[in-house]
Amino acid sequence: MELTVLISRGTFANGVRQTLEDFALLGLVKDIVWIDIDTFEDQHSTVTSMGVDETPFLERETLQHALQRFHPDKISFGCVNVVDEEDGTVNRRMFRRMTDPFFNAGLDEGITRTNLMITRVGGRTGDDLPVFEDCVNLLLAPEDSLGPNNNAVTFDVDSPSEDFMLYCAAGVTSVFGVWCGIEGNPTHGFPHSRDGNFHLVRSYYRRIDAQAVQQQLKFGILDTETNPRPVSTVGGRLVYGDYAPDKEKFTRNATDEFMHHYRDQLRGPRFNPKVEDTQRITIGKAIGTFMKTFAVNFISHSGRVFSTLTEEGKRSAELKLQEKLYGMTGSRVQVGGDPRGPGTVSRGSGPRAGAVRDEELARELRGMWRTYVNMSLTMIDGKPRSIGQDPRPRLPVAVQVPSAPDEARVARSANDVVPGPGCHFGRDLPHHLLNRINMSSVAPYDIAGAERFQKSLGDPTIGQSRNIPKIINSFHTWRDEHADSFANLVGRSILETGTDLRREHAERERRLAELRARRRTDVEHSKFASTMRWLGWVTILSLIGFLLTWWGGNQIFGGDDTQFEPLWITALNSASGSTLSWYFGGWFVLWLLFFSLQIAALTGEQIRLLNRRDQYLSDLRAAEKNLEACELGLRRCEVAYNQFLAVSDMVGSVVQYPFGTVRAAAVDTVCPATQLPDSVLLAEARPDESVIQDVAQRYRVGIYQTGWLDECFQKAEQRVVAEIDEREGRIDNDVNTDALLAQPGRGSGSLLDVVSRRMSDPSFFGVDRSHGRWERISTALQTDSRRQQLLRPLATTDGKVLGEDRLVDFPAVKDSGRFNGTFITHQGRVANFHGVASGTIVSGTSPLDCLGSSQVLVQLSGSGNRSFLVLRETGEQEEPGRGLTEMDFGPDFSARPGDAGFGPGSFPTVDPASSGPHGPEDEFSFLDSDLTKDL
Repeated sequence: MELTVLISRGTFANGVRQTLEDFALLGLVKDIVWIDIDTFEDQHSTVTSMGVDETPFLERETLQHALQRFHPDKISFGCVNVVDEEDGTVNRRMFRRMTDPFFNAGLDEGITRTNLMITRVGGRTGDDLPVFEDCVNLLLAPEDSLGPNNNAVTFDVDSPSEDFMLYCAAGVTSVFGVWCGIEGNPTHGFPHSRDGNFHLVRSYYRRIDAQAVQQQLKFGILDTETNPRPVSTVGGRLVYGDYAPDKEKFTRNATDEFMHHYRDQLRGPRFNPKVEDTQRITIGKAIGTFMKTFAVNFISHSGRVFSTLTEEGKRSAELKLQEKLYGMTGSRVQVGGDPRGPGTVSRGSGPRAGAVRDEELARELRGMWRTYVNMSLTMIDGKPRSIGQDPRPRLPVAVQVPSAPDEARVARSANDVVPGPGCHFGRDLPHHLLNRINMSSVAPYDIAGAERFQKSLGDPTIGQSRNIPKIINSFHTWRDEHADSFANLVGRSILETGTDLRREHAERERRLAELRARRRTDVEHSKFASTMRWLGWVTILSLIGFLLTWWGGNQIFGGDDTQFEPLWITALNSASGSTLSWYFGGWFVLWLLFFSLQIAALTGEQIRLLNRRDQYLSDLRAAEKNLEACELGLRRCEVAYNQFLAVSDMVGSVVQYPFGTVRAAAVDTVCPATQLPDSVLLAEARPDESVIQDVAQRYRVGIYQTGWLDECFQKAEQRVVAEIDEREGRIDNDVNTDALLAQPGRGSGSLLDVVSRRMSDPSFFGVDRSHGRWERISTALQTDSRRQQLLRPLATTDGKVLGEDRLVDFPAVKDSGRFNGTFITHQGRVANFHGVASGTIVSGTSPLDCLGSSQVLVQLSGSGNRSFLVLRETGEQEEPGRGLTEMDFGPDFSARPGDAGFGPGSFPTVDPASSGPHGPEDEFSFLDSDLTKDL
């Protein structure tokens, strides 16, 4: 960066400085440090810094702070040398002394030195002008004109001081190239003077402000409130997509196609019971199967009975300990094992249904949301994309034109597809009301959230307000307005799928309960088996009891002859062995008969159950799996709905604000209220509205090609993820949309949830994200063949249209014209000192104004000396009170607290009676000059 440092002294130079300060406050000049030699001692002395940063600034600060502010790479060092004012002249010693601080700061390399002398026609000077060796020595020609070939008006000693001061300020700004928008310093190419010679210099500045035109173009090109018709090239011709004629049919057909692909995935699979074929066997095989099963059961039945009794006793003891020590409910300690046995997994609503995590369900639905994003974008920009399980890109049926399947018809508004965050209800409601209902805003596609919002508005606990009925009416109108959007219909379809699953779940539960009840009925034994079991137990227990009684009686009465022994004990004791064998054997055989009949009955039941058990178990397993699948489908719908909300927040933010909130970078066109010199032209372009619309439409064709939303969506994702990574200190910010869509949605805290909340926040979509695209458009506009149409006609800020004579073509007149001969002597005319030796044009454009332009034309005369100029010798007394005084522009006066120049649009004035440093009675008159004598 180059910094222009200007040094001066004297009253007139202070007036020039104050005029430049006014320019600075209007944002017209850039990067200047002005130093008053008479008050400057070292780098800690106060200087004046002025320019434009984000806003215009004007500061009184030390030179050290000024250099820190601008941080220049090189210095353009200029001296404003007022030679017809005794206290304004800078001599060689002063000039060299002022360069020392920059040498000390290490800024001497590449420094350029320019001595710009200022005087009027007939101004008084010494014998020699202050011309410095090894320096560019210039004398600002005291003339003003519209252009090099136009008649010039000269400034003599009788001209108003404020007019000449304004001209000098403009000349200084042009010669050193410090107008805002000018890129370069004209003095860099000027020749250094030798042998006390110098060059005349004059300048012309033209600034065409087209910021208002640029603003209209920007809004016209990047306006997406009405969805742009996508453009594609078919057979070398441009084909524009049409708008769907029936919005409701368009969105409903798209929803039906989307749900057709993914409704079954949301519901999950269903299982059918296994049906077995009928087997035919012979009588012998049937009897053999019965006898074999009977024999196995006869042997093992006693063991099973013992095992059952043991387990039941153990479980009873465990229940007692659980009840007495830990309690039956609420305890984390469970006495004993699972009564269902090791490895048992519950069915239905048990852990199996809850074993699948939300993250796994979200990953399963990744393809669903990829299709949702693709269909949403395609319904707006008409680009074929992959839909469903087919990886090949194609148009949804709703987007296809029946007569031309390759052409697309799109939504008229992005809000017909996925309403963006600007359509959310509740953002403008009073904060106290939102706090009471514990909600912020609700999206049009959040069906469940809208229901909760509506119930909250009707809740009497939030308090009574006369605005509530009006809010409720607005809410209903808002819901009806967006009821047919694609996102609204998809969200409603997901909730309806969940409702269908809840009804199916209730039916599956009822069916499973019936099957389990049927199993309990099947395992109950027949009455015959139960009777035989009862008779068997009675028989065996009575036999055991009788034997124990007989044994006990013998123990009591057998060894004591004095006691009376019961007759039945005596009879049994006296009976023969064969009699006892028949007696007790018959009793045992009776029990064995009952036991055998029981086993036979149980065997028959077992064979009957085994022959139908497989079918029953198949029905039971199918019912349990279907119930579990139904519950998993309910959870899947819940996960899908939250994902749907998050993905819709992302898509809605992009399609409603593809470039963010486009804002105008233009600033108000500034022009001082005081009339500027003729050599300075500040104008603004005011083309016809039809020209702007035509240019905007041509650029829209290039932007809104088929698939134009892809770049917008990708860059929005990248921007958000980069912000999140920066905030959380992560390094890897690569965006993988598929990985993002595979995460749980709203309320989960996942990256998808965070990204969606960020993208639907006003701090994101309220930012202008069109800078990159607008820079490309701006670059193209600078070389656009229609640029001149956008810059015509020109007008001043008060609306006055300028004629073409004011629009001087600088390249065509760069070396033409002549300096006014009024202030050139006969000797100078002979040496052609009034001719233009060379011209330099420096141009530039502002980043805020790609169409407008700033140009400076600086013309130099040939080399000359003092004898070539009409000047007066010093020594004559000036009439008191007729010139500028210290009170007008003295450094003390200009440095009063709070004073920052003359204020925007105003310039220094003096007593109208004052006409300069010389009175009308002075002997000199330019009418008596050599030039007028020759004329």
